[in-house]
Amino acid sequence: MKCRQIQDLILTDYTDNEAPEAVRRQVEEHLAACSACRQFQAAVRARAVEPLQEAERAQAPARLWSRVTSAIYAQPLEPAPAGVLERIKNLVAAPRPALALSTVAVLLVFGAVLGRLYFTGSVQRHQLAEAAVEEQIDYFAYGNVTIETDILDIGLEEIFS
Repeated sequence: MKCRQIQDLILTDYTDNEAPEAVRRQVEEHLAACSACRQFQAAVRARAVEPLQEAERAQAPARLWSRVTSAIYAQPLEPAPAGVLERIKNLVAAPRPALALSTVAVLLVFGAVLGRLYFTGSVQRHQLAEAAVEEQIDYFAYGNVTIETDILDIGLEEIFS
């Protein structure tokens, strides 16, 4: 591992004793060989670990706990689904059906365009269709829109003629 990775682990899982045993061994081997990371670990212990070990544990006022529990109990509980079919229905229910339907419609249209372009035999058209489908998938999945201009040098009239 590199020093940056070791230092990230020192700041998180290693210092908190949450790292798996294999990772702990790797960190300890690195610390044995790297004086910069040993100094980093000492600084982390001095500034983050030791002050908290010596601090007194604070107690929250009783009225705070009563307000928290009151707020929790004041929230209405939703009834649990009764049967297995109802639970499955809740798992697969689309939160935005209009978006899901429009996505399917657009994918079908682009699939049809891809099919037409693919069966014309043109390698350039095939690349264009692949780029268009990938762009649409990126758009709907991630909101990314990128256009590769070197692939898109065919005019629309040529594609749909």
